[in-house]
Amino acid sequence: MSYVYVQQNGTLGASIPYPSPAHPSATVATSGCGVCASLMALMNLTTYKVSLKNWTQALRNAGCRDNEGTDMEAVCAYMKKKYGIAYATTTSTDKVVAWLKKGYGVIANVGGEGYFSSAGHFVYVAGLAKNGKLIVLDPYYYADKWTSTVNGINRSKYFTYSASKHEVYCKPSVLGADRAGWFYLLKPTKKVKKKTAAKPKYTDGRYVLLYDMVVRTGPGTDYAAKKVKDLTADGKAHATSKNPNAKAVLKTGTKADATIVEKNGEYWMKIPSGFVCLQKGSKVYARKA
Repeated sequence: MSYVYVQQNGTLGASIPYPSPAHPSATVATSGCGVCASLMALMNLTTYKVSLKNWTQALRNAGCRDNEGTDMEAVCAYMKKKYGIAYATTTSTDKVVAWLKKGYGVIANVGGEGYFSSAGHFVYVAGLAKNGKLIVLDPYYYADKWTSTVNGINRSKYFTYSASKHEVYCKPSVLGADRAGWFYLLKPTKKVKKKTAAKPKYTDGRYVLLYDMVVRTGPGTDYAAKKVKDLTADGKAHATSKNPNAKAVLKTGTKADATIVEKNGEYWMKIPSGFVCLQKGSKVYARKA
């Protein structure tokens, strides 16, 4: 099963204001981990789809922004009233695991020790992996986050990470060690249809480009464009330029085997040469070959 991921610190997050009296210039990128974690909860537990911009404004209107971050108690109350998502709080990782086994989700207030963050932070715990580890969606991501050492903690000893899925895997004890507040246990009520593992809009397979497309290092326009010299041999053969230092752009009609990645409501193709946009908004850039 794939989960909807919402990134806090990308270009989109940096463009959305999230001010408070103490931080009038703040944005989602600087202060909106709670915004992103709760939006991931909403879109993974229900069939609702809300843009990050609209969700941020809704939480501000509901009084969920506090001076230093997000009032998660207020967010949960808003989600219960507006979307029918019931919630309870706990500090027990055993209860978190039992909750996840029922197919529900958890927003965790972590940070301070250095496992997930060196300061207060919210993440969304989406489920359990087959090996019993937690599947965590952390909205604040940077390239070496899960291999770096913070406060003397070597994260590579405690976490594994799937770049294509934006999923972090860890033992429940690691979540417990980094707890900075409540674990918010969330579940949709009977008034809201629970999200099921429906057939995705796009499936992995072979695709053909409908336009000349830039190849990037990751699934989003906030990731750098690759150069022609960074492509595979087949990618170089289908590039619009033969200059090895030119921006990597694949020609219209290029075919490639792709794994589909959904991020912030956009669809990207992970191909052997890198990442290419499949759909952004109503614009579709490739189709099944």
